[in-house]
Amino acid sequence: GANGINLSGATSGFITTTGGALSGSTGTAFSISSGTCSVTYAGSITGVSGQRSVNITGMTGGTVTLSGAVTENAGGTGISLTTNTGATINFTGNITANLNSANTPFTATGGGTVSATGTNSNISSVSGTALNVANTTIGAGNLNFRSISSGNATAAADPVNGIILNNTGSSGTVIVAGDGGVANNASGGTIQSCTGVGVLLTSCRGPSLGYMDIKNGQAEGIHGTTVSGLTLTRCNISTNGNLLFGGGALGQGEANIELFELSGTVNFTNTLIERGFENNIIVGNSGTTNLNMTWDGVTMQNWGAPTPNQGQGLKLDLRGSTVTTFTTQNSTLSNSYGSHFDVRAMQASNLTINVRNNTITQTVVGVSGGANIAISALGDSSIPAPFTGLLTYDISNNNIQGSSGTAIAVALSPGYLLSPNPHVQGNGDAQGKIINNTIGTAATANSGSAQGSGIAADSRGGTGSVHTVQIENNRIFQYNNYGISLTVGETNSDSRFNVTVRRNTISNPGNSGFLNMHGIHLNSGTTGTSADDVWIDLGTGAGNSNSITGSGANGGTDFRLRQRQLTTVLMPNYTGANNADASVVTYVQGLNGGTPTGAAVNNVAGGGGGFTNTVPAGSAVPLPP
Repeated sequence: GANGINLSGATSGFITTTGGALSGSTGTAFSISSGTCSVTYAGSITGVSGQRSVNITGMTGGTVTLSGAVTENAGGTGISLTTNTGATINFTGNITANLNSANTPFTATGGGTVSATGTNSNISSVSGTALNVANTTIGAGNLNFRSISSGNATAAADPVNGIILNNTGSSGTVIVAGDGGVANNASGGTIQSCTGVGVLLTSCRGPSLGYMDIKNGQAEGIHGTTVSGLTLTRCNISTNGNLLFGGGALGQGEANIELFELSGTVNFTNTLIERGFENNIIVGNSGTTNLNMTWDGVTMQNWGAPTPNQGQGLKLDLRGSTVTTFTTQNSTLSNSYGSHFDVRAMQASNLTINVRNNTITQTVVGVSGGANIAISALGDSSIPAPFTGLLTYDISNNNIQGSSGTAIAVALSPGYLLSPNPHVQGNGDAQGKIINNTIGTAATANSGSAQGSGIAADSRGGTGSVHTVQIENNRIFQYNNYGISLTVGETNSDSRFNVTVRRNTISNPGNSGFLNMHGIHLNSGTTGTSADDVWIDLGTGAGNSNSITGSGANGGTDFRLRQRQLTTVLMPNYTGANNADASVVTYVQGLNGGTPTGAAVNNVAGGGGGFTNTVPAGSAVPLPP
């Protein structure tokens, strides 16, 4: 007949069948329109070309359970669930809907609750969106699929989107399982060649996508707004976007992945993210979101000749009073045109960032960015607003090779410039550890940084602002500015900078530096109104010496300490006069092994505090927690 099962307007009761098979109908195989009755059908359902296997619309209550296999004809028009406000629809058998057209295999829009719990469901569309769930709650059983595919690499028309989740509630999400193996083999499906966003997420619980390829889209591979949670496991996200700098979010071009107001737990595991049109990943949060994001075994890279539009690897931009923990570990990052990590905490945001056990390299000739980590807490001139939050960082056990700019850069600069008025200071804090990293290779020219320093730590805060950093047991080679650069001060700054530098090996400076190169360089007081206090430990205590002999070049020295403007530099157990530069050099030489050369300069005559002992005398420089 025209339909296998056709119910219209059934308003009460239960209908149950324990078996059967629906196939060969000239219309929809299983159809319900309106009503509130509960229906359980355990048989199989097979659609025909030009028709739907399942069409349920207009239900205002009741529960529909389809526990048999549902198979959509390749020429079918897809499973459709629309405007079922108040109804619950469950698919507990497997769904097979692989369409060779522009139709959508699975649509659920306009209300109700839907779930699909079969473990071997597969849906695809050559030229259409594969999955569209909008204004419909995904139930606690989730929408489970082995694979979802959309798009093609042929002359066939391309889809706009591959997957759409819009306002789907917080009970459940979409899970794509793939084959569960140890290879990134696209067994979870391929989303490709979309003219819009490949996976479009809006006001939803983020999906768990496994073993998927998302590639060659004209916009972002994944774009999310107000998404809670997201899991990527053994996915390949590559070559998405075509919009240049300035046209995308945060003033950036399109990326492989863009996520805004992202919250909850986010895990990227054994996933490849490569060659986004401008950036690989952008995450931007404001308001009050809480985010815990972890990368483990991620490969993020560009390859081939760079193009001028390629930007950052990860751009993480945090504002409002967001609370964020970001961890990347056991990952391989290479050939970003700009920074591999460009991370900025602003306003009242609190950020904890852990960068551990990663390999970070730059190997493509002509890439002018860096194999670098750039983390900062900044005032926001666009609002304007100072930084009043807390930045905490742990950068440890990384191998960084081939950086163009500074390999590791951390900065606290909580003020903002309110033009044409003076710089307005903030009082946010920063604390962190930079420990046991290898930067460059001693025998490879300019491999630490072709144009910058190995490690740079800055403190430029207002009254009450504190930056505490521990730089320890790092191996720094082949830099072309400073091995370790420490910079303090800003207009109206009056911060405290606690810095411990010990057990580091700094040697073999590069050969492309055009300035004096120093192994350790302190610039305390960058403007005439800088009145900061610098507590600095350059190796006090047994076994804490730095190995820096021979780290200066091009007329530089192995260490250089500059007390400038109105600042004061405090050093444990220093007993010389505050303006005795030679005594400062002798003090630092005594702390460190070998025969390092050094220089010091003070501005006591100009109102600075010079070099003094810590207070109380001999007290230790505080370490970060």
